[in-house]
Amino acid sequence: MSKMEPDDDTVRHVPRALIIQDEVALNKMLKTMLEQMHMLTFCETQTATALKHYSQIHPDLVMLDIGMPGGWKTLDTIKETKVLFRRPAIIILCDSRDPATRLMGKLRGVEEYLLKSCTREAVQVAVRRAINLDDLDDESR
Repeated sequence: MSKMEPDDDTVRHVPRALIIQDEVALNKMLKTMLEQMHMLTFCETQTATALKHYSQIHPDLVMLDIGMPGGWKTLDTIKETKVLFRRPAIIILCDSRDPATRLMGKLRGVEEYLLKSCTREAVQVAVRRAINLDDLDDESR
């Protein structure tokens, strides 16, 4: 009997992302960008439903509009679970370059900070830094 070789079609983890953002057009744009980066992506427009969805999908990445009603509380709730699971990576979406918002986010365990008006390249760089997608890209070539 010959020894079986491992199959090349091994199941790989597909990173999951949750976008919590109340602007539908921006959600669609970010979802498309993340899906092009081989991520399974979900969108929520309200923080209350986002937390329910968050607990169901256990995302690797959360992109959170911190200016939404309940944004900071949502961040704190996610951070509590991050202590246990070491994920998700968190990217804050914001309307302004306010350094106080950036500092408060960093103090709460945020990996990256993006302006809502950012470019596709800025999103890709931030996501790659936050969850190290470079390894995934190498595998998909």
